[in-house]
Amino acid sequence: MNGYDHLMTTSWEVTALSGVLGLALGSFLNVVICRLPQGWKVFFSSVFSRCPRCGRPIRWFDNIPLLSYLLLRGRCRACKQPISIQYPLVELAMAAIAMWLFTLYGPTTFFFLYLAFFSLLLAASVIDLRLRVIPDALVVAGCLIGIGGSLLTPLPGWTNAMAGLVFGLVVPLLVVSSYERLRGKTLIGGGDIKLMGMIGAFLGWQPLGEILFYSALTGGLVAAGYKLAGTPIRLPFAPFLSLGTLCALFLPGLFPFFKV
Repeated sequence: MNGYDHLMTTSWEVTALSGVLGLALGSFLNVVICRLPQGWKVFFSSVFSRCPRCGRPIRWFDNIPLLSYLLLRGRCRACKQPISIQYPLVELAMAAIAMWLFTLYGPTTFFFLYLAFFSLLLAASVIDLRLRVIPDALVVAGCLIGIGGSLLTPLPGWTNAMAGLVFGLVVPLLVVSSYERLRGKTLIGGGDIKLMGMIGAFLGWQPLGEILFYSALTGGLVAAGYKLAGTPIRLPFAPFLSLGTLCALFLPGLFPFFKV
C-alpha cells in the first residue's frame, strides 16, 4: 500500500494485542454508527448504551467487545430479544483490519493513520447500508485526519493529499451533474461525493480513477444481479466505494490504463 506494503516481523502476542485494540475500536464504531445519524453526542455523552428493543441500560460486563455477545448468545439479558449481528461483525472486522495493518506497518504512523481510514470507511458503509445517508461530521473528520496525517508521512504527502481531496470532490461532482442533465436521474448522492474527497485526502489523487472504476464495476454487478432476480433496488454506494478502495490497494495496476 503506497509503496510501504512490506511485511514486518512481529511476535504473535503483539499482533494479538493489536487485534484487541481493533475490537475496542469496533465497539466504539458501533456507538458512532448508532448515535451519529441521530444527532446524539458520541463523546462525553450522558446517554448510556441501551437495548434498542426494551430500552434497558447495558451494564459494563454486558458491553465487552465480542465476548459479551458470545456469552449472552446474541440476546439482551433483560428482554431476551436478539442483538443485531452488526455489533460483533463490526468488532471482528476492525480486529482483522488492525492485525493486518500491524503486520504490514508495526507501531508506526502509517498503522494509526490507516487504522483511522478504514474505521471511517467501515462506519460510513454501515450507516449508508442502514439509513442511506453518510453523516457530514464523519467525512469532515476524515478529511482533517487525512490531511493532517499527510504532514507526518512521506506518502502521499500533503500536496498529493490536498489534490486528492479536491479531485475527489470535483471530478465525481462534474460526472454526476453531467449525468443528471443528460438522463434526468441521480447517479450517486452528495454524501458519496464527499466520501470520495475523504478517500483522496488519505490516499492522494493518483488512485482515485481506479477506485471509481472498481466501485462502479462492483456496484453495477450487484445491481444487475438484483435486477435479474426481479428485485431492482437503489443500492447505497459507500460500501462499494470502500470495496473499490480495497481493490485499488490490493490490485494496483491490474488495468494498464490506470497507471499514473
